Amino acid sequence: MKKKPELLVLLIALLAMAAKLYCASTTYGTVDEVFFYRFAQNIAHEGVVNNYLHDPLFNHPPLLGNYLGFIYELAGGSNTTRASGQRFAFYQRLPGIIADFIVVLGLLWVRRRTGRPPWWAIAVLAASPISFMVSGYHGNFDPLIPLGLVLTVLACIHGRALLAGVLLAVACQVKIIPLIMSPVLFFFWWHRSKERAVTFVVANVLTLLLCWSAPLLAIPGVFARHVLVYNSIWGWWGITYLLNMTGIPAFAGIVSMKRSPRPKPGSCRRSSCSSSSGRWWSRGGGARAARRTCWPRWPLSGRCSSPSHPGSASSISSGSARS
Repeated sequence: MKKKPELLVLLIALLAMAAKLYCASTTYGTVDEVFFYRFAQNIAHEGVVNNYLHDPLFNHPPLLGNYLGFIYELAGGSNTTRASGQRFAFYQRLPGIIADFIVVLGLLWVRRRTGRPPWWAIAVLAASPISFMVSGYHGNFDPLIPLGLVLTVLACIHGRALLAGVLLAVACQVKIIPLIMSPVLFFFWWHRSKERAVTFVVANVLTLLLCWSAPLLAIPGVFARHVLVYNSIWGWWGITYLLNMTGIPAFAGIVSMKRSPRPKPGSCRRSSCSSSSGRWWSRGGGARAARRTCWPRWPLSGRCSSPSHPGSASSISSGSARS
């Protein structure tokens, strides 16, 4: 009887993962996929270090960048067909989908060990529609961050300071946001043993330096500016987007909330591409850069959205998004 709730949670998690996999294999996701494809294309051709130099929008550590280059080649590389674009979009969302399932498994293990959290909370997490939209449709790597933190906590529960430090550093290979938790984890170990706290810190720092070694040695200033001094963009999404929608000047962001005339059928890709290409030309990017800016609209063929919305096809022409 005690295992029935656990089996139910597992069933919910499996069904949710199946739904996400189906969504990822049949949709292209949001405009973030366009940016990730451009990042992947540049990294595959020039390497992740050069991509930091040429694309200030890329704010992820090199391990994730190398993964993007890998799935670009896996999806077909320079074979720029609609099918290769669909494969890339699927491979890009696959890690987040798997991460969501592993997080549920980790919480079930914690439940067995500590009696918390309650079954219903884990079930709600497993079936979360927000998780479905982020991992299955949206198209970013943020779900890997909670996975890294959950695994770090599991290592703490096991009393493995060295492993906890390594896992926290691995979680920071998506974005540096998990470092916010480092003081909490440090004092967790400090309260138990000063030696373990030192082990945790040394393992964390050495792993970070190892994973970031290539850009730190080659372009430390650029890497620090793009990745370590991470910030988002006001008014682009989330709470700040909602505040921007109010129209109050004090809450204005980089994205205009004014409604634009609906484009004529078939004109969306042309106008969006020409706008982006013109902007890229004005920055001295050259013909090859202009083509790279325009071409990644492969996910958007046959679809027109409101240009003012940050998740729409033509919003990329603003040239100001950060993933």
